[in-house]
Amino acid sequence: MTYGPKPIDPVIRFWAKVVKSDGCWEWQGYRKKGYGHFGVHPRHIVEAHRFSWQLANGPIPEGLFVCHHCDNPPCVRPDHLFLGTNTDNLRDASRKLRLIGGDRHSWETVLAVRAAASEGLTHQKIGERVGMSQTHVSRILRGEARVHG
Repeated sequence: MTYGPKPIDPVIRFWAKVVKSDGCWEWQGYRKKGYGHFGVHPRHIVEAHRFSWQLANGPIPEGLFVCHHCDNPPCVRPDHLFLGTNTDNLRDASRKLRLIGGDRHSWETVLAVRAAASEGLTHQKIGERVGMSQTHVSRILRGEARVHG
């Protein structure tokens, strides 16, 4: 026998936190760095745009990102989302001039920094590996550095 209120379906809880319009469908729940986060289960938190993609399209293949055509991090509208690799996402950002700031780095440097970060290295260790300061590494990982070439 179960006691207490019946759990609400995660899909119903998800859409209750979305404001739909003719443009973007904005996530109104918790956000981190602009992106919506959703508790599918108390111990399973996912990014809201990824959850939306999965509801509309099924599982996300290993190693792919869910990217925004609209460049609006809280948007969860499925037709504003697309799948791509990290490189695809960086190229999209660069093409749309979203990688801003005074520091300019080559794609190879950006990819090397991101690869080292995925290994769990500290920003200081990454900087030592690629020959730049911890501050520049942090700016690259936050998407604040421009890419050239």
